[in-house]
Amino acid sequence: MRKILKIFTSDLKNLAKSKVAVIVALGVTLIPGIYAWLNIDSNWDPYGNTDSIPIAVVNEDTGATIADQTVNMGASITDSLHQNNAMHWVFTDRADAITHVEQSTYYGAIIIPADFSQQLTTLFNNTDLRKPTFDFYINNKKNPIAPIMINKAAETIQSSVNQAFVDTIVYKTVDAAKDTGLIDQAPATTDNLITQLNDTKAKIAQLRTVLQTAKLATDSTNKSLSALQQTIPILNDFATSAGDRAAQLKTTTQSAFDKLNNLSNNSDLQSLQSQLTSRIAELQTLLDQASTSLDNLDAIRTELNALQDTASNLGQQYQATLQTDLSQLSQDTTAILNNVTNLTTQLRTSLQHAEQALSYLTSALNSGSQLLANTDVLLADLQSELDSLITTIQNLAQDPLFQALLNLLQHDPASIANFISSPVDANQIAIYPVDSYGSEMAPFYSILACWVGCTILAAIIKVDLNATAATRGAKHYQKFFGKFLLFGTLATFQGLVIGLGDLALQVQTVNWPLFLLTLMISSFTFSLIIYALMVAFGRLGQAVSIVILVLQVAGSGGTFPIELLPRPFQLLQPFMPFYPAMNATRETIAGFYQQDYLYYLALLFAHILVALAFGLIISKYTAPLKSKIQRQLRSTHVIE
Repeated sequence: MRKILKIFTSDLKNLAKSKVAVIVALGVTLIPGIYAWLNIDSNWDPYGNTDSIPIAVVNEDTGATIADQTVNMGASITDSLHQNNAMHWVFTDRADAITHVEQSTYYGAIIIPADFSQQLTTLFNNTDLRKPTFDFYINNKKNPIAPIMINKAAETIQSSVNQAFVDTIVYKTVDAAKDTGLIDQAPATTDNLITQLNDTKAKIAQLRTVLQTAKLATDSTNKSLSALQQTIPILNDFATSAGDRAAQLKTTTQSAFDKLNNLSNNSDLQSLQSQLTSRIAELQTLLDQASTSLDNLDAIRTELNALQDTASNLGQQYQATLQTDLSQLSQDTTAILNNVTNLTTQLRTSLQHAEQALSYLTSALNSGSQLLANTDVLLADLQSELDSLITTIQNLAQDPLFQALLNLLQHDPASIANFISSPVDANQIAIYPVDSYGSEMAPFYSILACWVGCTILAAIIKVDLNATAATRGAKHYQKFFGKFLLFGTLATFQGLVIGLGDLALQVQTVNWPLFLLTLMISSFTFSLIIYALMVAFGRLGQAVSIVILVLQVAGSGGTFPIELLPRPFQLLQPFMPFYPAMNATRETIAGFYQQDYLYYLALLFAHILVALAFGLIISKYTAPLKSKIQRQLRSTHVIE
């Protein structure tokens, strides 16, 4: 230990011999701190000055009518932006906006098209739904963070439009419902609806009874028509037979009357009459001849004369009356039979029409009966549906959710519209609250400054273990620790300066002594790592330390979550010295969680062990390689 301290005190004496060297050493301890403080201060509240970022706004919206209300969402947006200081809004026209974005004068431009509000009306007509769309141009070349901020601004405008739209529609709907008393009448309306549905169900039952009666009557009528339809062929046969018989009777009667008429005019009848008369004359002659022998011949003669007179009168009467009557009877009989024939012909025609009509009527009655049956089935289904509907409405009226909805609608329309358009408010609860973005970035920039400071120290202070008066006779480990004490002391003081500067900037800490201690330990550890690499590899080790710095800046998760970085960085992060150093520092800034602070300090000490392995063990085996590299660098007369 005495030898180690001797080497350390020798280096201090040599340093104190030159004021310039002291000033340089002090400057080296301050430069990393200045680097950290400038970065922390510049990032203290980066989103607090967004009102100076120019973004153009162009409103070309011509407006539209929605639910009998004239709206212009573009105008609403611009009006709200006039009161918004989140960005430096520049209200201009399309050509000017795009030109300035291309010239990088503006970071971006938001353009609201002419049909912006009209596209909202597609929700209320039969056209295809079209969401309103506005364009926003972003100058990605101007700044890498600005596009993210412009996207946030566009999202804010989009949310504002959505809220304004819902406010307009919901407010008008609820306000109209209040004006018409619809909300207050809702319970009574529900009861009336149930009553009307029950009445409708009763009327449907009555209608079904009527339909069933009509179906029975239809079926009975159908049976009667079927029986009547079966008698039509019999009646048709009878009419046909009667017509034929009438025709035959007409022929027979006409023939008889013709014979009688011919008889009255026939010479045979006249000859017969003459023969009645001749025989009577002969008989009278005979009687005259026998008058001498028979009694009462006078009486017989008288009777015969009378008979002769009667026969003569009979012929005259037949010709005078009977012939006329027979002629009239013949005419009447012929007319009657003609009528009978016509009637039977008409009867057959009527029976044919009746048979066709009965066929149609029977078919219609069958269809009507089926229709009545189908209608009854439909009405039965309707009754069942009404029962289900009544039950549903009754359950709905008793549903707590329905009552809650009615209670909700009792509120002021403006309040309801505002609630529905933005139903959820986020109540942010900070588990480890940090007062500023600068405090959040302090672990990264402070730890980065510690490593940068150690790299500068390695470039200025010699770490060569070659023989000097102080190192003569010292062992390797004594030389290693003896030369490192000055290096480590300056690095530790460097960490203290960085921490004090952070506190002067009012970086938040929950435990400022541990905050300072953590930075001092981290800077000490980094100095040991860089020192050990230079002991083992010379200037090549210094270059390796710079490579390690670059890898840690990119992949330690100091600015972006490690989950967002490529997979190789995620795998390397636990092995990077920045990882435990930054997380231990965060514990002292934002708050401790169980034993995490000690865990991260243990990881830091693990890196110390790795550095000691390089400086005390591996360096013995790399000494030839180191000497060879050093000779080749000196031979260039450019690099020492």
